[in-house]
Amino acid sequence: MISPKLLFSPFIPADFRPLLSCVTPSAFRVIEWQKILAFAPTLVKRITTGEGQEALKGELRPLLKKNIVFSGDGDNFARGASLRPADGSSMLGLYFAQFKCDAGIFLDLRTSCFKTSNEGPILWRPNGLWIRLDTEFRKGMLSVYEGYYLNQPTLLRQGLKKVGLIRDDFSPALVSEVENMLLSHIGGDASSQKFEVAHFTQSFEKLFQFLVKEKIVLPPDFLYLGLYLGGLYMHLEALGEAYDVRSAFLDGVEN
Repeated sequence: MISPKLLFSPFIPADFRPLLSCVTPSAFRVIEWQKILAFAPTLVKRITTGEGQEALKGELRPLLKKNIVFSGDGDNFARGASLRPADGSSMLGLYFAQFKCDAGIFLDLRTSCFKTSNEGPILWRPNGLWIRLDTEFRKGMLSVYEGYYLNQPTLLRQGLKKVGLIRDDFSPALVSEVENMLLSHIGGDASSQKFEVAHFTQSFEKLFQFLVKEKIVLPPDFLYLGLYLGGLYMHLEALGEAYDVRSAFLDGVEN
């Protein structure tokens, strides 16, 4: 039997396939991949035509910090330099900020989408890989991060339920197991955390194997979350610094 990942890959243009490599094998054993395959033509259309990009930019602009601006046709994006290590905090803030937008999220946060020049703002030229997450899933992710970074265990568990990682019938031991596996991914020293793609994929593979054992089925949003996180990890690993993730979260989601 051909794996769902191999079925999905041909729909994705070659430039985006490195993102798909961050999605671990067990992910497609728990994610509703039939829905992903059904939606793939829409994603390809967005990538190839730019459909919906300008509208989404309009929704996101009020959520961006002043040091990140969308690149326009008249700027020198092509001549700009890659981001500096210190800019990684801005990438983290952007990652968290997009969860506030119900209209959609630009998923690709790799280095090719960003440039900087002298002391000016970071130029962001997103590509057509965008998705509108289910509202409850999106809010659940915000609750997971807020619960963790603000030390609110009840909010963290509410978020885990919203995104489908724990069920009402889970024993306290199972809930703790899910929390520990998830926190091995987003945890560590939140004031000085380094990012490695290998750690990202290993921690999620362990989580997905657990979910397979517990016969949990996850919504397609988990695949898109994997692509979103994968691009972020690629970028931050290339920058090579350790970052204060808690501060970046608070900066990204504050009004």
